[in-house]
Amino acid sequence: AGYEEIVLGNLKISSCSLEKHANNFQTNSASYTYYTNTSGTWNNVTSYAPIEALEDEDWDYITMQQNSGNSGLSSSYEPYLSNLIDVVRDYCPSSELVWHMTWAYQNDYSSDAKFGAYNNDQQTMYNAITNVVKTKINTNNSIDGFIPSGTAVQNLRSSYLGDTLTRDGFHLTY
Repeated sequence: AGYEEIVLGNLKISSCSLEKHANNFQTNSASYTYYTNTSGTWNNVTSYAPIEALEDEDWDYITMQQNSGNSGLSSSYEPYLSNLIDVVRDYCPSSELVWHMTWAYQNDYSSDAKFGAYNNDQQTMYNAITNVVKTKINTNNSIDGFIPSGTAVQNLRSSYLGDTLTRDGFHLTY
């Protein structure tokens, strides 16, 4: 596409909620693993502080997401989403902020208590996630766009592939 230098970064705590991220950013807690890729190989540093990651590059895009279990629960977004957006905008004012939409759990998945909030039903969870995207994300003027991964996965589930896209009920297969 004509780009000569692409830097990818991923600041990660597995299954981390917006609430936990907001608290970690507020205290600049060095509780993340920071993955970077500049040449096709991922490198990582543990015990990384989130503000350092924001300052590490002049980021063009920054993506955010809610953990999957809370992704369809509207009450789990505020004030945490607003707090995180404020921090990102303070440190990376020229970056575009993009929301990553998660996908619903596989229908036979039963290992996460959060699935009960959706009656252990994939379609109910998917509908809740899309509703949150419509009401909390698409209406938020501070978010520049979203990646509809959840819809892509749900569409694939209705194809010949069926409900076989995850390796453990919620993480996509390799």
